[in-house]
Amino acid sequence: AATTKLTVSGLLNRVEDRDIKNLVVWIDEQAHAKDLARKISESGVADDGCPVFVGRSIQNMIQRQDDQTQQNEAVQLSQSRDGNNELSDSITEQLRKLQDYHKKASSREFPRLPAGPL
Repeated sequence: AATTKLTVSGLLNRVEDRDIKNLVVWIDEQAHAKDLARKISESGVADDGCPVFVGRSIQNMIQRQDDQTQQNEAVQLSQSRDGNNELSDSITEQLRKLQDYHKKASSREFPRLPAGPL
């Protein structure tokens, strides 16, 4: 089966929504500015068929999102103290779980992208 390479102009011809077209153009401009095509092609391909650069980028985004979620939960918990400045048992348990999460997260091995801009 022959594969068809979709170009940005081909994609823009298929999209009708103006906001989506603007997003496609912006993504393309960012990709060119950051030389992503070269970085992706030079990174190689993982066993699952995903380019290594893309897989690492996704893992880094997931890790940042997990970290932000945990940080937000910690802030919410710290703001939900009783009037007597003591933490309830349920909040203490949630904070213990957050502490366990951070211990596990700090010991996880995530492949990191090289330093510098993407």
